[in-house]
Amino acid sequence: MDGKGYPDGLDGDHIPLSARIVLVADALDAITSERPYRGSRHLDAAMDELRANAGTQFCATVIEALEAIYREEPHVLTCGQLQAVAGGLDGGRAEQAEPLEAVADARNLALARLDER
Repeated sequence: MDGKGYPDGLDGDHIPLSARIVLVADALDAITSERPYRGSRHLDAAMDELRANAGTQFCATVIEALEAIYREEPHVLTCGQLQAVAGGLDGGRAEQAEPLEAVADARNLALARLDER
């Protein structure tokens, strides 16, 4: 977010919103997933890490939206791994996922919705 990124040194709103969302989602997954070199960290620790780097490494607007999901629907962030959707590896037998629409307003920003089955 601060323009120190590779390769183009983009900052703030010059970074596409979709890229800012994916960056936060990827970081959350990386922090909370087990790795060969370390165990997984708890969601609370991951949120602390993301908050600490909001505005520099991560978009504060996206972190704000993630915080709202964390407060209002924490089960969305703790229900397991995402599965391939939209006719992926299962040959199209699974229901097709609804496309996400990126919006600049954090109050309306939804990172993910998972069916509770």
